[in-house]
Amino acid sequence: MEVPTKQEAEAARHMRLDQVAGPGYRKAFEFLIKDYAKTLAPDREREIEEAFSGNVVKDYIRDRRIQAVAKRALWLGNDETHYLKKWTSHGINDLITLIRLTIGWIEIERLSQGYTDEMPD
Repeated sequence: MEVPTKQEAEAARHMRLDQVAGPGYRKAFEFLIKDYAKTLAPDREREIEEAFSGNVVKDYIRDRRIQAVAKRALWLGNDETHYLKKWTSHGINDLITLIRLTIGWIEIERLSQGYTDEMPD
């Protein structure tokens, strides 16, 4: 399976191909969120891969901060792929910000867990 990269979406964005960049960011984000979920539930890998991304966020990601921003990233990402937009006051820049926030919260969660595991009470 070929993994879409954020760099491909950024390249399209740089060339002002927003109609291509938006769906590219959405696809890359789906891979990010599903890969992250698989680290949380490695025994459910196949189910995660086959599930809708919104269900993966709801069913496998426990951190409410990650859930909140990931859900909104999916909403805006879906807007980038559909004929009619639901979130007309938000665009690709907001999608990029939400992806960055999701990555940030994942990093915080991972680093925090690592230290609490290494340095128990």
